[in-house]
Amino acid sequence: MHMVLDIANRTPFTCKSKFARQHAEWIAVCASEGFLTTKVSSEKWGNRWRTTNNGKQLLEELQHDIKDFLDE
Repeated sequence: MHMVLDIANRTPFTCKSKFARQHAEWIAVCASEGFLTTKVSSEKWGNRWRTTNNGKQLLEELQHDIKDFLDE
């Protein structure tokens, strides 16, 4: 999940990209939980997965947890 959110946050990827096909299950989980979206504005949808505000918050929490784990 961390990798999918990190990639989407850094460089939104297309829905039909190799990365999207390889990680379809995690993308589905993230989108279902509201962490990823293809929505660009209130009336416009795109073809790139992007992190939502909730996704960015979760990503920050995961990165903090990973850092804490590695510092132990």
